[in-house]
Amino acid sequence: MESKEKNIFAKSTMFKLSLGGKELFHSNFLAWLTEKNWDSALNLLKDMAGEKFSSCEGLEEKGWRERKSFDFSIWSKKGNKSVPLVVVENKVKSIAYRNQLDRYAKDVENMYGKTWEESKDNVRMILLSLAKVMPDVPVENNIYKSPNGLTWHIVDYGTYSNIIRKYFLEEDAVNNEYDKDIIKDYCNYISALNTLAKQWLDQPHLKADEEMEELRFDDIRQKIIYSYLLNKLNEKLNNGWCVLPISSDDFKHLVYDKPEGNSKWDNKSSVIDILNDLHDLHGDNDKKPLIMMNLDYGRAGALVQMKFKLKDLKNDLICVIQVQNQSYSIGVEFGKETIDD
Repeated sequence: MESKEKNIFAKSTMFKLSLGGKELFHSNFLAWLTEKNWDSALNLLKDMAGEKFSSCEGLEEKGWRERKSFDFSIWSKKGNKSVPLVVVENKVKSIAYRNQLDRYAKDVENMYGKTWEESKDNVRMILLSLAKVMPDVPVENNIYKSPNGLTWHIVDYGTYSNIIRKYFLEEDAVNNEYDKDIIKDYCNYISALNTLAKQWLDQPHLKADEEMEELRFDDIRQKIIYSYLLNKLNEKLNNGWCVLPISSDDFKHLVYDKPEGNSKWDNKSSVIDILNDLHDLHGDNDKKPLIMMNLDYGRAGALVQMKFKLKDLKNDLICVIQVQNQSYSIGVEFGKETIDD
């Protein structure tokens, strides 16, 4: 680790406080900014969203934490109910997956109900992410569009730091010197963290990093590097394989690939059943074998896992390849063993 970033972390009270609850801490800090200066916080969110949105009638002047499972959100009154206007999802210690983003977008749509079509253009979804590479999220120009039309604006922590400085320090949004020092400390910390995330990809290595372990950030370092590795594998394999990158927890959910009316997917299903079904859905004239790829994290650290079954293989046999730390493993899975909830 560069000595500059290490010195920033060593001196930063905000960094030390954030270690107790990495993502919740950042949501709490954003909510604190809304309490310090509501107008500046609203401008900050508009800047993060990359475009203006209306301060519609009935806007609740409060930043909410963990309301309806959203990390941070701002709500407004729509008739006799409250609906989300801005949703921020924080990803510091984990990697965003498409099904989670799509699920949140669908949740927002359901909250609007009959007024959705007339309201959706004013809703803003923001993904605040330390990782820039998310293997199963197709990002273009820092934008991801969910199937229901909602746009996720993806912002890294370096950009976020600059936007906070712009609206809260350069424009003197707070008068208290103590508050200014807190904001400066926080901005220095997240900017240094963002710089580190870039360095991890400039010089990636798979073995554990003792300095990062000491700072309790080696888990996210590994996840970012392995996400990059998984993305590169996807690119390499996509021509000859039908690649499906999904999280290990999403076999029976598969929100964006689940076939309509297939009731067995609503209950426990075997890996082999799901791979067979997915191959039927995604196979290219029976010529492309399907491969499932995912990033996981266990006691030994992050790993990239690949499972595949060739279309012409009639028995219940799945080939498995795993890369973890400096270990490469290859094996097989047999039978109809089901996946636990």
